[in-house]
Amino acid sequence: MGKSLDQNGVLYLWNKIKSIFVTKEAGKGLSTNDYSTAEKNKLSGVASGAEVNVQSDWSVTDTASDAFIKNKPTSMPANGGNAATVGGHTVAIDVPANAKFSDTTYSDMKGASADTAGAHGLVPQPAIGAQTKYLRGDGTWQSPPNTTYTVATASKDGLMSKADFTKLSAFGAASTYALKSDIAGMYKYKGSVDNEAALPTTGQIAGDVYNIKAASKYGAAGANVAWDGTQWDSLGEIFNIDYITNAELDSICV
Repeated sequence: MGKSLDQNGVLYLWNKIKSIFVTKEAGKGLSTNDYSTAEKNKLSGVASGAEVNVQSDWSVTDTASDAFIKNKPTSMPANGGNAATVGGHTVAIDVPANAKFSDTTYSDMKGASADTAGAHGLVPQPAIGAQTKYLRGDGTWQSPPNTTYTVATASKDGLMSKADFTKLSAFGAASTYALKSDIAGMYKYKGSVDNEAALPTTGQIAGDVYNIKAASKYGAAGANVAWDGTQWDSLGEIFNIDYITNAELDSICV
């Protein structure tokens, strides 16, 4: 459990802080950017009026940047070519001006049989109402087969494996297992009462817990009690912690 400081402890802590840290001066602030001797020597070696050498960059578009290249050409001249000669080929000769490209056509796929391989091609068009069918390897649209399963036994797989059947068979009937209401000896919050006289005297079961709002023989206001089977047993109470106020801290930390 954590410990709290009393006034003497806070005073001791404040004196320790003052012995380690420097008192802040008005108009000044602390910084982690310490000016080291190495940085001072480095700065003293820079000539007056020196500028940073910035590498020009072709891709820079910010005209205010030192890396921006002025007067860049907007186009590059052809390297030994023109509109009629591209890559060493004469357009009008190698590729005739009226040249046309032929369209490629495909035929439907050819289905396979028990002794003949099929051939790739376009999927045959399904007929109206065949939206639930699948394309079989023989090139036809077919309905999925209706597979039925038998019930499983200890010696035969079925709707479940025989191993799972054996495992489930080892469990007893549902009536042989405890329900939530059968579990006793656990705390169950029942609510709050104004005082100890308002605690129930009949019908309570072991584990019932009530909060008592007023102070009682079970403890201060907010004490919780549980029924142990014969009487109410105190589980604890609310306790208050007195904190040192800011004014008290200010009077110490001077």
